[in-house]
Amino acid sequence: MTSIVGVGLDAVELVRMRAALERTPTLKERAFTEDERTYCLAKRDPTERFAVRFAAKEAVLKVLGESIWRLALHEIEVVRDETGKPGIVLHGRFAQRAEALGITSWQLSLTHTDATASAVAVGLRDEPAGPAAGRLESAQPEPDPRERQPGQQRGDDEVETGLGQLERPEVAHRVVDEPLLVALVAEPRQAVVQ
Repeated sequence: MTSIVGVGLDAVELVRMRAALERTPTLKERAFTEDERTYCLAKRDPTERFAVRFAAKEAVLKVLGESIWRLALHEIEVVRDETGKPGIVLHGRFAQRAEALGITSWQLSLTHTDATASAVAVGLRDEPAGPAAGRLESAQPEPDPRERQPGQQRGDDEVETGLGQLERPEVAHRVVDEPLLVALVAEPRQAVVQ
């Protein structure tokens, strides 16, 4: 089973990134790896690519609980797999910090418009599946078998679903081995994720 250690979100305005790159040419070398610079500079507008990678680095810093001013940003590297999916590779102190937090993998989402670049980073920890893995659990007690059965008519046109009574919506979820899969039923009062 996989659990979330932390979530980071950041957005960078392209106008500000463009100005920073023009004002401080060494920013590219200080904040980005050689592979990141090569990828960004090969594009028609490198600013968009630099900005979204900078946002990703800041999102990762938020997951790690670190300050942008204390560390070398080039030690957080945004990579792409053979399908183009973005990922994170950490080096140096960042790798040590992630290990100390128990982070074993990352999910990364990048997007940009003509004005803003945004990134969401999720630090994940792999945990052994417990005995509950794969079974449906509910935030409410098991229904009394003497009550209505699933599919049995309840008045005019309401039907009970078998996951609890509709007039008392609760959260039900499935604990599974796939990361971050949560099935919510009815209108949740409080999200419960295990």
